[in-house]
Amino acid sequence: MEILPAAQTPPRGDAVAAAQSRPDRDRRGPGRSLDLVWSARMTLDGATSACIVIQISEQGLRVRSPLQPRAGAAIIIDLPGVPLLSGEVRWSDSVRFGVLLDQPINVVDVMRAHRRATGSHLGLDRRV
Repeated sequence: MEILPAAQTPPRGDAVAAAQSRPDRDRRGPGRSLDLVWSARMTLDGATSACIVIQISEQGLRVRSPLQPRAGAAIIIDLPGVPLLSGEVRWSDSVRFGVLLDQPINVVDVMRAHRRATGSHLGLDRRV
């Protein structure tokens, strides 16, 4: 991450615009991600397993699972109350991996649908 000298640091309100204008900006794209803990099911290579969604954004998810999917693998995430989310595993470490979604999502709509289905408010899913 590039650190700007104090004279070039944008005012706080312009920080998002400044980050988006830099060529090395975050690959997650515009908007912000939301940290949470939601239980879900994932389907990978025809097998279904439990997982925990720990971050969600318009473009993707960060998921925690004992499985280590390979980068490039197709995956489907089933969150209660939300239509199935399909995407591609972009990276994986020992217990977490990132998913680039096939279609952008509206994070607020996903949060509302999940809350209606589970009674879970922003953040901690009671079933975890």
